Amino acid sequence: MNCTTRWWAVGLLLALLLVSLIAGAPLLSASRVPDGYDTAFHFWRAVEAERLLREGVLVPRWAPGMAWGYGYPLFIFQGALSAQAAALLHLLGLPWPAALNSVYFIGLAGSALALYILARALWGEGGGWGTALIFLFIPYHLYVVYYRGSLSETLAWVFPPLVLWGVTRWGEGYRRGLWGGCLALAALAATHPVSFYLFVPLFGVWVLAEAFGAEKGRRAVVFWRGVGLCVMGAGLGAFAWAPGLLERSWVQMERATSAWVFTYNQNFLSWEHLLCLPRHADPALLNDWPARGLGLLFVLVALLGLVTWPGRDRRSRWRLSVLLFAFSGFILLSMEISRPLWDALPFLSGVQFPWRFLAPAALPLALLGGVVADQRRARRGAWWVACGGILLLGAVTVLHWGWLYPSSGQLPVDASPAGMVTWERATDTVGTTASRELLPRDVARWPAWESPVTQATLAGTMPSRLDALPAEANVVVLAQRSTASTVRVTTPYPFEARYLAFYYPGWQVQIDGVPVAVQVEAETGLFTFTVPAGDHTLEVRFAETPQRQALNILSVVSLVALAGWGWKKKSPAEKTSAELPVCVEPSVVICCLAVALMLVLLRFVAAEARP
Repeated sequence: MNCTTRWWAVGLLLALLLVSLIAGAPLLSASRVPDGYDTAFHFWRAVEAERLLREGVLVPRWAPGMAWGYGYPLFIFQGALSAQAAALLHLLGLPWPAALNSVYFIGLAGSALALYILARALWGEGGGWGTALIFLFIPYHLYVVYYRGSLSETLAWVFPPLVLWGVTRWGEGYRRGLWGGCLALAALAATHPVSFYLFVPLFGVWVLAEAFGAEKGRRAVVFWRGVGLCVMGAGLGAFAWAPGLLERSWVQMERATSAWVFTYNQNFLSWEHLLCLPRHADPALLNDWPARGLGLLFVLVALLGLVTWPGRDRRSRWRLSVLLFAFSGFILLSMEISRPLWDALPFLSGVQFPWRFLAPAALPLALLGGVVADQRRARRGAWWVACGGILLLGAVTVLHWGWLYPSSGQLPVDASPAGMVTWERATDTVGTTASRELLPRDVARWPAWESPVTQATLAGTMPSRLDALPAEANVVVLAQRSTASTVRVTTPYPFEARYLAFYYPGWQVQIDGVPVAVQVEAETGLFTFTVPAGDHTLEVRFAETPQRQALNILSVVSLVALAGWGWKKKSPAEKTSAELPVCVEPSVVICCLAVALMLVLLRFVAAEARP
């Protein structure tokens, strides 16, 4: 293979963009969004995230406008990064449908690009492009984007390939791998904590693969570098993934599995679903319920990639072994055969749905399938072998275009706290959780619709949350935000004030700068405190608990350590391991561009022919 300039790599990226536009065609609308099961949830999270961004809250914990205006700790348990991305695009001028569609598309195309970066380092340019092509059209991937509508999970898929790439490159001595892997791991936690938990086993076995595949004298170095990257990345994202684990007992998490449809024993996959055939979409169906799966054809392509095992070096064999092991393990965890394991390990029930393991299974599946387009696996004629693999993958993806015809809908017109509360009541939903599982533990009786907080929210005004005031008391509001209030209270005698927000650890009350104790009301979950007689400045705000503050400090310390480690002067051994120049086979680039253009043309013809 001749070594050419980096400009040929631009052709590969252009080809990747073209096929990403095919996979993301349903997202190219400024007025309609995919009508997924969870699309509305993520829309309202974005609305709430925008409200908090306007108030300067960059790391949200509390969703103050949800739960009929009483608030609840949504962002402690759900990642906020995807919602903040959509909110930021809306603040920049995009309408809400375009903002949400843009984030969906960034997740779809960005995950393909990230996987291309990883697979290019493993299987060369052709294998990298083929791997990305597979990942774009894996049925489960498209199911999550278009039929489930999970904005956070879609965006989260950008980061796991970058973590694996970081482990690989840092093991070879390149500090960009350390930075990239750690930041990607932290971003994964901030986007979708559940994906963070699911992908951790894959990261661990990949560290082992890189260590055992390295030269004998470097195995320990590669292993500890991989461990260090994962530990530092986890520390960097501790502020996002750890609170949800540590505070599960503070909310009504048992509600998440209170209905049979949400229990793990009702959500195992069958072989028929897992190895589903190409889908024939029928948009006329009112309840078009697609099968969750990875696709039989993609699994067969992955098995075809394993045929190259005998001709590969030790390092590649270890990588293929680990990918096959991880893929098999995740598949088994999604199936009925693993029920004894789910029954024996209580923490697995927190995953809720066994089919969630298809997300980490899809990544090794795509990497195994991309091997068929690796132009480096043969000494002679490698370019046409790679081109043949790319043509094969292009044909397989066309057969899965039935997933690209989801139903679409419009978002609510009133994207305000009043609109959100109205939607909650109309859908019998609290916040954006289906079973009220994130309500604070002490909330046992739901407030009345006529309550002052709810009615103020419906009227578009900031609720006055200080309640149970004596008639003689005088209150002047000095400052008020969604998660904080500062008032001046003048009262001739002491009284027990009530604050109209659900209590959760983090609510603090100060009178004249001195913290005071609060009491949680039984049943209602509201909290009270004593205001002494006289003229006082009273401040109520939702802040970090010492536990969450410690996690924040851990993240900052990890960032400082990463900066120090990342900018540390290179050792003589690292200086001698110069990175190879970018080498691209022009014929492979031309083939990728040709396949991409043919797919675009075929997609255009198919769209024109559709009634």
